[in-house]
Amino acid sequence: MRRKALALSLVVVLLASIISGCISGGETKTVTVTKTVGPEETTTSPTETTQPTTSITNSPGETTPSTTRKETQTMTSNPSTTTSTVRVEDEDVISPDCKSDAWRNDYEEAIVCGVQRGFQEPIFPEDFYITTNDPYRVALEFADFLGNNVHLDVQKENQSMIKGYYYDIQTPLELRGNMKGTYADFAITGAYIFLEKGLDTYIVYAETENGFGLWPAFRVKEQYYDRILLIYWPYIIPMTLGGAIELLDYAGEPVKKVKIYHLWLDDKKVKAKLIETTEPGPLTPEYMMPATMDYFDNKGQVKLDLIEKLPKVIQEDNPNCKYVKSVDDIYYRNLKEYEVNVPLVLFLYSKPYHEQWMDILAKSTYGYLKQQGFDAQKCRKFTILDVVPSAFVKGGMYIRIYAEMPNS
Repeated sequence: MRRKALALSLVVVLLASIISGCISGGETKTVTVTKTVGPEETTTSPTETTQPTTSITNSPGETTPSTTRKETQTMTSNPSTTTSTVRVEDEDVISPDCKSDAWRNDYEEAIVCGVQRGFQEPIFPEDFYITTNDPYRVALEFADFLGNNVHLDVQKENQSMIKGYYYDIQTPLELRGNMKGTYADFAITGAYIFLEKGLDTYIVYAETENGFGLWPAFRVKEQYYDRILLIYWPYIIPMTLGGAIELLDYAGEPVKKVKIYHLWLDDKKVKAKLIETTEPGPLTPEYMMPATMDYFDNKGQVKLDLIEKLPKVIQEDNPNCKYVKSVDDIYYRNLKEYEVNVPLVLFLYSKPYHEQWMDILAKSTYGYLKQQGFDAQKCRKFTILDVVPSAFVKGGMYIRIYAEMPNS
């Protein structure tokens, strides 16, 4: 079956561009999609599609991958995640022949062979700027590295959609050397890093009417909370599987099928099996719950945290623009009302990354306020009235403020 080219990646370029302008404080970019991406377009730079300013690492200069293989370490100290080194029955375990390179054209075989190569080659998580053993930070740092440093190979992704399968899938060492790849390459490298660092590791395959894609993922299981979170280039924070499905649905690419593969280490050998094939619908498993569900469980804290973070962002431009708790503290003759709708951010929300999400919301809100004519240099006081899901923009947040602007 011949597919329309580049469904998932074209969608994410469109959506990332909407968010990136407001995060960076500049004007929001407008992207009109009128065609599929052609073969003359070879790579998409992370800086072309997103300009995140909430980077958690200082990107050093290019490093040469290490040359000595370290012993794999399994983490067991964090009670909210499960170790990736387990023993299970071999029934339904994917068992490819990794001696030849045939696995490079079969993503299921690459899930085992490609990830295994990460443990055999002179490459380490540190080569991807992973500086921690904390599971949540590992995923955050990998998302940051991928979104800020690695290019999407648009031509190859495009051709994969046309062929109907990913081809010439790279090993982690090859991706680190080339610094560009497809979503399949990103998934293989992410899964290697997650396994190496002891996360409960998954790879998610998603299929839409017009294409397909792979994401590296990990699972968070706590009391009353069970989510699969994934890395979706070029976003620099992990997002829930449910959020990714919502994002694609919003963009007109509803997900038709999801396959979830679980990976683990057995005596230093990578094992994987398909544990779920499902279609999004009303009977959604808990680990696929929409990101909006996470938000509503935490909505009270969102407003409190924006009250803390937005003034800090604004005061970087004018320390004299003070936040006040009540509109009664604002001189009514100089009062001005500002309303903004920050698009799509709800789809990125997750409980484990609430703080990083709040940073994005605060920077985005300020960017949109400036587009509405808010000038921090003229501001004396302001108060935040509303922080709620937008009734006008699906997946967006509506923020309303009053400000004392005597010279406006």
